[in-house]
Amino acid sequence: MGVSARIHVYVTYLELIRYLSMMMEGVERTAPISTVGPPVKPPPPPSDEDQWELEAKVSAFGSEAVQAGLQDWLSRVRDFYSAVFQLNQMKESGRTATELQAEWGVDLAGQRQRLDSKRQELRDFAADLRKRILEELRGEAN
Repeated sequence: MGVSARIHVYVTYLELIRYLSMMMEGVERTAPISTVGPPVKPPPPPSDEDQWELEAKVSAFGSEAVQAGLQDWLSRVRDFYSAVFQLNQMKESGRTATELQAEWGVDLAGQRQRLDSKRQELRDFAADLRKRILEELRGEAN
């Protein structure tokens, strides 16, 4: 790989690491299980254009493993925010735990547990993807 291509890989991977950090901060600050003091608003999500540009760069310069990792990450993030939406819908419904269980298959406490489980999965996945990226940048990847 030439120097110019290698620079593009480094820049793309650094942008991806920044993106993962920013998105994880949003996940951590969205519907937290508990907070100390007033809740801190999540950072604004990247614009569609910024996300499409990053995806294009990763497609052009990232390894197949990192490309697949990004797509898996995006799917998991969508699942997380879908669970947040469901939690909010459940809260706003004013239904009892029994009614929620009948309609949604889970009550508020159970949905909060699901959400926290998804949050932990995202933490773990982001850490693994960062590790993969750093290994590639260091030339340690298989």
